[in-house]
Amino acid sequence: MKAILSMSAVYAACLLFVQDADAQRGPGFRGGRGPRGDANFVADRDTFHFLLENHKQIKRQVTLLANGVETLTTSEDKQIVERLQEHVKAMYERVEKGNPIRRRDPLFDELFRHAEKLDMKLELVPDGVRVVETSDDPFVVKLIQAHAAVVSKFVEHGFAEAQKNHAIPPADSPSASSASKLTEEQQRKLLSFSAAFDRVYIPALALTNQQMQVPSEAAIARLRAWTDTKSSDVRELLGPVSSDSEPWTTIQNAIEQADALVQAGQLSEAHEALEPIRSLLTEERKRVSLTYPIDRLNEFHDVMESIVKPAMKANLESIDEQFLAQLSEKAVEASTLWSRVEQTSFTSPDFQLTDEEHQKLEQMIAAERKALTQIQHALRDGDYATILQAAIAIKPPFAKTYMLFGDFQDE
Repeated sequence: MKAILSMSAVYAACLLFVQDADAQRGPGFRGGRGPRGDANFVADRDTFHFLLENHKQIKRQVTLLANGVETLTTSEDKQIVERLQEHVKAMYERVEKGNPIRRRDPLFDELFRHAEKLDMKLELVPDGVRVVETSDDPFVVKLIQAHAAVVSKFVEHGFAEAQKNHAIPPADSPSASSASKLTEEQQRKLLSFSAAFDRVYIPALALTNQQMQVPSEAAIARLRAWTDTKSSDVRELLGPVSSDSEPWTTIQNAIEQADALVQAGQLSEAHEALEPIRSLLTEERKRVSLTYPIDRLNEFHDVMESIVKPAMKANLESIDEQFLAQLSEKAVEASTLWSRVEQTSFTSPDFQLTDEEHQKLEQMIAAERKALTQIQHALRDGDYATILQAAIAIKPPFAKTYMLFGDFQDE
């Protein structure tokens, strides 16, 4: 990436107003450390709140360039200027350490995905921050300019605008094709491979999690046989995705490890060995801008687990304001990600779903939405037992949705 402050300019320029306002109401599950033990979460969150609350005292000028924008964000209040510049440094540190704030807004998420195509210059001025963002890619220029327009709305409206999601601008055909490293034929093959792989991967993943020994043995054997048969084809297909065959080697090693663990009767450990595979393939597909519908489910899964696992470990005595604040944040994020699932078409023949399964899919997607709504209602009403019950209840409809894409045969 060509930038003076790496991706920090993106975050600094937008003041991180993109964070969903309702998702910023608390510091984290326990001990005030925020997501995944994030020691700086509370301080950074407080800075976001401060900037949002004082948005009327912030001024912003945007100059459109042929290849991007130049923005100047300032304030006459010295305290606001200090907090703005403090925020820039914090975001720079997050980016350098690979610890960005989670991106819920589709527009900002898309911009971050194209970080390597951004050229940014950032300057701290006496009364604020000046940023020049440019790109040689026409689609990324659209993203930059759309991002700048949305940030101006954040400055104008504060929390009211931060609660919204913002659409990704349409890509022109040349940009859309150049964004992918795969030809149309390679994309078609990779989509077909992904669906076929999931048909044998999902049963092994699910059955080991359900602690079913004999069915797990059959499923892992089928998965290993399939990957061994397809190995040469997959290596050729993944060539354009990565500089070497490491992703597929990693996947095969994980499957071999899971197979050995299943044979030893260690099903929980086998499940954990298989679990990272879906994230690895999701990232590989993202790398080439390949849209694979099940990746929407994979993205939701990680956030869902960050809700369900703490809730399963918690008891009524352990719940405090920090726990509830973190749960509230994750619930908002989960709801946003599920909205993307609801907007995704799963009608591709690659999935080999029957009419009955399509109907079941629609029912489960609706059931997950109902469960996500119930957790919001529980958080609003404040009954701790109901909150924990609602948090745990978001997993079953997701699991049933995901398992529809697996071929369980007689397992």
